[in-house]
Amino acid sequence: MGIYCSCQAFGSMLSGALAVAIMNTLDGKNGIAGWRWLFIINCIMTICVGLCGFFILPDVPNNPNPRAFWFKKHYARLAMERLDRYGKVAPKKITFDSVKRTTRSWVPYFIIIVYVAGCLASYGIWYFAVFLKALKNPDGSRLWSTSQVNAIPIGGSAVTAASG
Repeated sequence: MGIYCSCQAFGSMLSGALAVAIMNTLDGKNGIAGWRWLFIINCIMTICVGLCGFFILPDVPNNPNPRAFWFKKHYARLAMERLDRYGKVAPKKITFDSVKRTTRSWVPYFIIIVYVAGCLASYGIWYFAVFLKALKNPDGSRLWSTSQVNAIPIGGSAVTAASG
């Protein structure tokens, strides 16, 4: 869970840095505004990562992804042997009794509280950029440029990544 939350913060850091770089270098190129370039580049990156996930993620050992070309059958066998060795069983169907047992345990509620607290902590960083954008000079002009609004919150994301 910590790695997942840290990766979210790293993603925010890289997104802010990418936005700054795009706004400083591509704004107005080929008649396209910088924010549109940002959407185009993010779209291309998202499609590439999604396709990689479709062909790379192996799924679970007892039901491997047939499109994961690198995940050979002997890897799945090895993983199943390890699961057997350590007393882990294959996933079971969800039953009413398992749902009842889960809802009576304190663990899921604790996980929810910790996750929500982490999300709320990171939301402050996202709204910080909106706050920076809203600040004005006495003459009404913007206090921070678009590049600065995207660059300044990177420090907050770094703190989140380090503490996540």
